[in-house]
Amino acid sequence: MVTINFTIVVELILFLGFLWGTRQFILRPLLEALDAREASLEESETHAQEAVDHAGTLEAQYHAESAAMRRTADEFFRGERRKALNEYGRRLAEERHNADAAVATTRAAALKQVRKARNECAALAPELADILSDQLGIGGPEQ
Repeated sequence: MVTINFTIVVELILFLGFLWGTRQFILRPLLEALDAREASLEESETHAQEAVDHAGTLEAQYHAESAAMRRTADEFFRGERRKALNEYGRRLAEERHNADAAVATTRAAALKQVRKARNECAALAPELADILSDQLGIGGPEQ
């Protein structure tokens, strides 16, 4: 037969007190710390996912703005190139016109000199003929 004496009751009360104290001062703070840690991890994961989503949005925005800037720059450079080519063509035509005018002026001056030289040669032709005939000994009507 089992007798329950005062020692077993005290040991039972001490054991129950130990269980209560362990639960109250060890298990509850430990479980609360684990719950807080889990909540913190979930919050960190949520923030990380939001950051990844935001980074994806920023990357898409960057690519769109970069493409728009490239298009704008290409259009600007094409326009400037077109302006430069038009200016080059205008200056080339102007220089060609100036060169044609200079050639025409030089040609007119050269023709004028040629005419003058022809007239001088024509005026000198009888005199030259006389000098040549004298030197060659060909007598003309004067001899």
